[in-house]
Amino acid sequence: MLRQRRVDAILLATVSDKSMATRKAIKSFGRPVVLLDREFNRLSTGRVLLDHASGVKAATKDLLSLGHRRIAFITGTQDIRPTRERLRGFMEAFEEAGIDSSSATMIAQVFSASFARSQTIELLSDNRSIRPTALIAGGVQTTSGILEALDELSMLPGRDVSLVVCDDLPWLRVSRPSISVVTRDPFEMGSVSATMVLEMLAGAPAHTVTLPTEYAARDSTQPLFS
Repeated sequence: MLRQRRVDAILLATVSDKSMATRKAIKSFGRPVVLLDREFNRLSTGRVLLDHASGVKAATKDLLSLGHRRIAFITGTQDIRPTRERLRGFMEAFEEAGIDSSSATMIAQVFSASFARSQTIELLSDNRSIRPTALIAGGVQTTSGILEALDELSMLPGRDVSLVVCDDLPWLRVSRPSISVVTRDPFEMGSVSATMVLEMLAGAPAHTVTLPTEYAARDSTQPLFS
């Protein structure tokens, strides 16, 4: 269908990078494809990736340095690269710090505010001695659900539980308390992706560019005993 409509190239972000049907469609397209933060191995595509692992690793190390051990990471499906890379960075932080990760919790199922809300309420309703002292939200919808849950529980980020979120939003900087975040530059990603697809249309080979993420500590991450 895309070829019939004279599409010359595709910038593609899929809901899963495990789909065989999508893999076959990409392979049969026969024209330049640039994948946006997705991995389909052994396909000749351009790729613009984000280094999610390093940003989440830095955030987790910060929480560990503040005394947190019972850290819960709530995120969506592992069918996409960002989730897998964020979870990898999370676990590597414990390993590199030489800290046992058995008190950590990883919940990776659905990118949904309602799912994140219900999981957060369940986690924070546990006995104080076992419930998480810090949360990491793996995406915008997850952030929304976690904040809804904290509001329902009359809990404040940075006071009752430390919170880090992945992906910055303007209001996260001005909320009180301001929310610690693993941030990326979407404008750079768009610019690099557009440049890559134009270069491929001009005959350049498929290649990969990996862009950074950065951790910005704000008021929502506090020492465990402050």
